[in-house]
Amino acid sequence: MDGGADDAGLDGGCFLPPPNECGDARCVTTVAGRGASRQFSAVVYQPSRNSLIISEPHRQQVIEFSIDDGGTRVLAGAGVCGQPTVDGLCFPTALALDSDGALYIADPGNDLIRKLESGLLSTFLASPQIEQAHGMAVVGGRLFVANGSNLLRIDLASQGVDVLFRGYELGAIGGVAASLDGGLLFAAEHTVRSMAVTSDGGHTLLSGQPGNQTPGYLEGPPASARFGYVSGLAELADGLYLADGTNHRLRVLAASTLTSSTLAGTGRTGISQGAPLETSLVYPGAITTNGVDLFIISSPGYVYRYSPQSSSINAVLGGRVWVTEGCARDVDLPWLSGLTRDDSGNVYFSDGLFHSLRVLTPRGDVRTLVGGVPGFVDGPADAGRIASPSDLAWRARAGSPLGELVVTDQGNGLIRAFDLSRREIRTLVGTARTAGNPEAYGCSAAFGPALSSARLCRPAALALGAARAIFVADSNLVATEGRISLYQPGLDSLSLFNQDFVPGALAVAPDGGLWVTSTSRSLSRIERLDENGNLVSTLDFSSRCPADPAGFGVCRPSSLCSNGPQLFVTVGEAGLVGQMMGDAFAPMAGIPWQRGHRDGPGRSALFRWPDELVDDGDGGLYVADEGNESIRYIAP
Repeated sequence: MDGGADDAGLDGGCFLPPPNECGDARCVTTVAGRGASRQFSAVVYQPSRNSLIISEPHRQQVIEFSIDDGGTRVLAGAGVCGQPTVDGLCFPTALALDSDGALYIADPGNDLIRKLESGLLSTFLASPQIEQAHGMAVVGGRLFVANGSNLLRIDLASQGVDVLFRGYELGAIGGVAASLDGGLLFAAEHTVRSMAVTSDGGHTLLSGQPGNQTPGYLEGPPASARFGYVSGLAELADGLYLADGTNHRLRVLAASTLTSSTLAGTGRTGISQGAPLETSLVYPGAITTNGVDLFIISSPGYVYRYSPQSSSINAVLGGRVWVTEGCARDVDLPWLSGLTRDDSGNVYFSDGLFHSLRVLTPRGDVRTLVGGVPGFVDGPADAGRIASPSDLAWRARAGSPLGELVVTDQGNGLIRAFDLSRREIRTLVGTARTAGNPEAYGCSAAFGPALSSARLCRPAALALGAARAIFVADSNLVATEGRISLYQPGLDSLSLFNQDFVPGALAVAPDGGLWVTSTSRSLSRIERLDENGNLVSTLDFSSRCPADPAGFGVCRPSSLCSNGPQLFVTVGEAGLVGQMMGDAFAPMAGIPWQRGHRDGPGRSALFRWPDELVDDGDGGLYVADEGNESIRYIAP
């Protein structure tokens, strides 16, 4: 591993676009990242053609993949988020096939369910209840739709809609699938259940612990097994197969006993491939079957084939030769998280897929500083390990000419620091939750001495305060409880700063207090805390942001950046970057509620999901465009 902020760059340097190549104020330029990898959302098996039908939300299309020859073709979608025209789809998600071969497509960007039959795309149903659709199945002449916390049943003949379960009854609904006996299988709040298609709500618990809102991972009989978010199900004669998304595993409930066991996946994010338990299944989603094998969606952009008969797994679609170092426009930035800079023009970011910290130098090259394999190891960069790093911030450090990075190590539940001069990583706050599995569940927060009693659960965002203090936004694993913790080096202790809401992004205010985002499905606020953690004011952000013309989106601030009196805000869902002018939000770059990739003048540029941002000290901004897997620069 090479790389550090003091590297001069590759031989001869790399090309970096001019910071204002379009000649306009607030010009947007892509400075790093070779473009988004493919992202698949749903998969169904088409028996008449021995093929897989797959939805690609970011490419606004549905494709068909031939299992026989590996060829692909577009079935529907124009490649841009379109209105419900002949071929327009907007972020197609869930898919389902009926017995006649008609394909139903969840088109949540247009609040529609579309129907593709004999090559013709039509509107089957228009309903705002489709906005969160993530799973569908046709069973017994009815279309079942998992829609956030609701389970819908739609009669295919009359198009009548019944709401079978709401969120307050069973919790979040996960995957849905047909059972071999003609019933419905579905996941709800870390449990697996079944029901008759004509039921008005009666159902049977198959496995898991009802009422336990905390996800977990435990194999065994139904009463003791624990699950994360089960996003896909498929039944074969020997058992019920589950895509346990948040546990990054393929699991099965044995047909005779319903005892659970793990078949594939490492339990962590990554891109490793090999034997089933050595293959990374990253947030596995939908599952389908041809009656013999299973086909599983996995991020970023893979379809795996698992054979129960031979206990083997292989990728049949997707993936790429991942490039993590080199010239900035040629590298992959799949899971951008934090973003910060130093006084020399180096831009640092965390990479959640490759579990690493990386740097974009002024010469235009990207290098890995530490990590690459998930784990927990303090020490020299070549041996150091980190797990799912999230936010990070640069600061000066006595005795270190290059300073250091402070980072939230989300997988291990720690605050770590990487010394850029010594190239060493160390732990500042917390004790690793489980040495053998850094992404294990069961964390709990506690306050006290930094390296003995202090414990963090899911540290996400951080901000650096005066006297080297560190503010940390922390929540439990289902984000129903949260807190802002304060680490004070002088006391070498972690204490509670505020726990009035579940915090998101943090930014330090000029008086030493904090700006904090607080969001939920229908709530969008920026909270203002004073230097003692007391609530000073609450700003309803959603009412100050351009409204979604389709009427279903909520303007939620994704990240904050303060350079003193100015507060900059990204709105990922709306594709905007802007600045707070008093209580008003003033967009600087992006077209409201239009997502894509386009450089140029700020108000005509397109982002797919702008998130973390940092100012360059001269009035410009670097933005992590997570949807486009790139770093963008907004000129002054």
